[in-house]
Amino acid sequence: MMVERLEFALRVTEKANKILMGRWRSGLEAKLKADNSVVTDADLEVSAFVQDEIQRAYPNDGILNEEVPDTRERLEKIGLWIVDPLDGSRRFQLGEVDFCFLLSYVENGVPRLGIISEPATGRMMYAAGGQGAHYFRYGLEIKLRELRPVPRNKMKAGHPPYYNRRKYDQIYDSLGIGIEGFKRSGCMGSRMLDVATGEAHLIVGWTKTLGEWDVAAGHVICEERGLSVTDIFGGQLRYNQPEPRTHSGILVVHESLKRETLDTLAQFYGSIRI
Repeated sequence: MMVERLEFALRVTEKANKILMGRWRSGLEAKLKADNSVVTDADLEVSAFVQDEIQRAYPNDGILNEEVPDTRERLEKIGLWIVDPLDGSRRFQLGEVDFCFLLSYVENGVPRLGIISEPATGRMMYAAGGQGAHYFRYGLEIKLRELRPVPRNKMKAGHPPYYNRRKYDQIYDSLGIGIEGFKRSGCMGSRMLDVATGEAHLIVGWTKTLGEWDVAAGHVICEERGLSVTDIFGGQLRYNQPEPRTHSGILVVHESLKRETLDTLAQFYGSIRI
């Protein structure tokens, strides 16, 4: 059953990529949503396509789609598809390459498969629980090496293009990561892809604002690569919540460095607001 769902998800991703690339750098209508994030015509076109495909193929599953009004009906479903039609809409609007299509499938609150596709760079990775992760560049599969722990003073942190110094200076300093130790990218999907490929080694999301659609696909991929994915307290991330957000942030780090990193972060729990 999961193999069938994965094959379906890959077909949907291929078509979503084509829609996005047909819209990229071609002139777009864009507007601000209530949370001041950008939504473009490309977001909405991909959203409508994916919504329709899932409803036809799996009518008994729930759907959580960033660009579709949420309903509580999904909370009653065992299986849930989580969709971010265009992660990094502002970067897409600017003609940059660091934007993604994200698709995942969750059962009973646990992510079972995920796809991150960055169509402008040709990068794509997918994984299903217990079956490993597969990485492609422009359609060619690339053999992935085992991820090994990196000393803290050599770590690169996946971080947004614009560095929020007020919030993260102390945190990164305590982890031994200077400003030169950033791998910047414009969306969470790209950052999780960077960590899964070893181009970065850590993500600290000290925030409540990430949606489940931002992290669910990367969650299963990173775990299949031997990485730990938790909240910033080391707690389990759950999906298909009534309020589908990262209520206690997110931490992605090599499993062997998890305890040390959590111990370092603990000193900030009372002083820096999530």
